[in-house]
Amino acid sequence: MVIFRGKKGGKEGKKAKKDNVLKDAVANAKLWETKLDAIQKSRLEYRENAKKLMLDNDVLQQQMAQTERDTLEVISFLKQEDIKKDDQVDEYSQQIHQLQEALAEKTNEVKLMQSELKLVKEFRRKRAQMQRELDEIKESMFMTEKKHKDTLQQMEHKFFEEKVRLQQEASKKIAELAERAHTEAIRYLLLLSLKCTFSI
Repeated sequence: MVIFRGKKGGKEGKKAKKDNVLKDAVANAKLWETKLDAIQKSRLEYRENAKKLMLDNDVLQQQMAQTERDTLEVISFLKQEDIKKDDQVDEYSQQIHQLQEALAEKTNEVKLMQSELKLVKEFRRKRAQMQRELDEIKESMFMTEKKHKDTLQQMEHKFFEEKVRLQQEASKKIAELAERAHTEAIRYLLLLSLKCTFSI
């Protein structure tokens, strides 16, 4: 009877030991499952952050492209205005040429009618008037051209400065996004490394 009880006690001890091993295995499996879920979650968060950074970068690139297109449109508009001003200058030049021709014609008429004092006085009056008109047109043409050139230079300078400012802001934002992505990547790798270390 004593020997029988000894064998039974040995079997129960082995069974209890197996149960403990099984419980430990289940606990370890659950622990690793929890760790795996945490890593998967961190991985998804990192992917979302990277995706958001890429989208922000695309928006900045689009804004820069739009700014360049707007600048080109303004410069094109200014060039068109410059062409119009050139046409006005050509028109003024033609008027000057016509007035010069008229002045020369009147001068020839005076030479042919030197005996008539009245015509000579009339010619002088008209010549002085045409000369004043000629001077006024020249002055107007000069001032118009000068004002247009000054305005064009100012606007080109302004748009150049604006373009440079936007490019600098975009470069700064891209650098910040890259730094943030780099920092997130390092943090993720450190976290993963720590988790793996603690799990070991």
